[in-house]
Order: sequence, then structure tokens, then C-alpha cells
Amino acid sequence: MDNVERGTVIYAEYIKGIVDELECALSAAGWRVGQYTGEQKAGLEQFQAGEIDVLIGSRAVGTGVDGLQHCANKLIIASAPWTAAAYEQLVGRLVRQGQEKQVEVVFPLTYAEVGDTEWSWCQSRLNRIRYKKSMADAAVDGVVP
Repeated sequence: MDNVERGTVIYAEYIKGIVDELECALSAAGWRVGQYTGEQKAGLEQFQAGEIDVLIGSRAVGTGVDGLQHCANKLIIASAPWTAAAYEQLVGRLVRQGQEKQVEVVFPLTYAEVGDTEWSWCQSRLNRIRYKKSMADAAVDGVVP
């Protein structure tokens, strides 16, 4: 909860077992929270109107949504999209014309002890996004990673 502030968008690629739990925890901490997912759409208008502090969104918030740049400058990625393009689209909802503040993207990483080694599913996911971007850059623009 340390990274949450008014004007925060929290993204979750997966909805079940994550979005409702996030909303409950944030509400219990005193935040006014709404959702913008495939099932819940009301939160977007409330967030843009300043009626709620935090918007939890899924893929639905990652593409085709405009106006977040006027009411949000922090993005927390609870579970990441699978591709670099989807990640860039998501960040692009906040980093766009009309944004007056610096945007902060928070990508929390968790680790587990596996034998004698630390392993992170989150770090693995972030590495995959970066790798796919470098492969796309090489294929499309000829940029050698």
C-alpha cells in the first residue's frame, strides 16, 4: 500500500482472485476504489470525475481508453501483460499528450526460495516482455539486441 496515492491506476492482467481482493484491501485502507474491467465499467467515469482515488483495471483499460492522462500519474502493475506491445499500450494510457506530471510505473517483484536459489515469476515475466520487445525491434526495424 506504500505506493498507492490519489490518481493511481492498478493493472491486473488476470481478474479472478486479484481484482476484488485488491479492491477490498484498498478500501479497508481508506481509499475510494473503482474497477474498469470487462465486467465492471463504472469505475472509469468515477475516476476521471475525481469521485474515486484508485482505479483497478484489466485489459479493458490497456487499449482504447483516453482521458487517464488528465487524472492519473501512477501505474502499478499487479500482474503484467504478456507482450511488450500490450505493456507499451498500457503505459501509453497515462504517458500521452495532455499529461502534465511525470508518470511513475511501479512493477512490484516478488521472490520465492527454490532450493538454494531465489526465483521470481514477476521478474521472469518482466524479462519476457523486454525480450519480446527486443525481438520485435530486430524484426521490424533491424535493431540488433
